[in-house]
Amino acid sequence: MSEPADVVLPESVTLADGEGGLPLLRVRAPGGVAEVYLHGGQVTAWTPAGQAPVIWMSRRSLFEPGRAIRGGVPICFPWFGPGRNGEMSPAHGFARVADWKLHGARQDGDAVVVTLRLTDGDVVGLPGAELWPYRFEARYTITVGAELGLELSVRNTGAEAVTFEEALHTYLGVSDVREVQVDGLDGATYADKTSGGAVVRQEGP
Repeated sequence: MSEPADVVLPESVTLADGEGGLPLLRVRAPGGVAEVYLHGGQVTAWTPAGQAPVIWMSRRSLFEPGRAIRGGVPICFPWFGPGRNGEMSPAHGFARVADWKLHGARQDGDAVVVTLRLTDGDVVGLPGAELWPYRFEARYTITVGAELGLELSVRNTGAEAVTFEEALHTYLGVSDVREVQVDGLDGATYADKTSGGAVVRQEGP
């Protein structure tokens, strides 16, 4: 697959056909390597140099246009889950099934910075786009190196105020999930999906 005519890629970044023929960016920086699908703007692999892979991917993932990739780092936008009113579809919005455009790529020391772009014009006809018919420009900056940096910024390009939700829904690979502990959430409240969405308070780690 050839790169877009207006984007010059460094030698550390190649654009190829990935699973299902979907466009795939392979990034090789001195500090680490990664794979990014333009479909969904989705990071599906990141491995720091000399370390084990960090990102988890489902073996059941379908790499098809219009279908969300399972695992990796899905982008949730412009709503999370079914949205605040509980009626939005598809789950987590249309950004993760949209085809993002490669905006740029550059070497930055031991890291490589890739920028993707998505606008309201890119999502016309996608499921759910009619539920959030606003003008926008989203930019996703992915920094691949010894650390993985992910930054999603959204700009309102229309005349009316809009409300949206966004999340980078990261799946991490672990050797034994029974040994995993998340600190810093003691006392936090959350909606427990396993209990029908009941709001509960976290006690302890």
